[in-house]
Formats: sequence, structure tokens, C-alpha cells
Amino acid sequence: MNRTPPSGRSHASANDSLLAESWPAEMCRHAIESAPWPMFVLDCESKRVIEANDAAVTRYQMTRDDMYTRGVEQVLPPRGLVELKKLLDAKLDGPPLDTYSEHLLPDRTVLPVEVRSFPLLW
Repeated sequence: MNRTPPSGRSHASANDSLLAESWPAEMCRHAIESAPWPMFVLDCESKRVIEANDAAVTRYQMTRDDMYTRGVEQVLPPRGLVELKKLLDAKLDGPPLDTYSEHLLPDRTVLPVEVRSFPLLW
């Protein structure tokens, strides 16, 4: 999941990992849809957005279909691709990860983002 603005780094406990794995998809859908900040769900294998809320559609200046068809690499500056590779190589086997990154909007504006990554059955 992804949201703005950045708030630094932290590490979650093992209990948080168990909680994240047990979240029902419907609870997560509701949390994402109702969030006032941009949030989306990324499929780690395809690197595609598989869910995005209205705030993400507005902030990223894209249609929902555009968000679903574009790979996440297209919103990352080149230096962000290295971090994405590390995150995807980890396959989310560890505890939830909080970090921050930058995304590029279609008009090339740099957008600071907070990234929260954890396993989720969608």
C-alpha cells in the first residue's frame, strides 16, 4: 500500500506481520476506499496496481484504468527502481516494511510517498 506524505522509517513487530496476514480483503478494501490520502495495492509479480482509491486517481492525475495498466516503474524516478527491486526481491516474506520513496506525476512533478508493504490476499 502506498500513501502520502512521507513520515520516515520504522519497523513493525512480528505481531503486526501476523495481523497483516490475517486482514480480510474486504476490511482492506474499505480502509483503502475510505482513506483521504492516495493509496493503492501493488501486485508484486506483475508490478501492476490492482486497486487504487479515489484520492490516488486524483493525486496521480490518471484514470483508474491508466493506474491499472501502467507498471509501477513508470511512476518511479530511476533511483527508485533499485529500491523497488529490493522490495520485490524480498517477496514480502519478512515483517511489514515502512519506508518512503518518490513518485513522478505525469507532469514530472516529484511526489514524496510513504510506502507500507505487507502480504495481503487480494
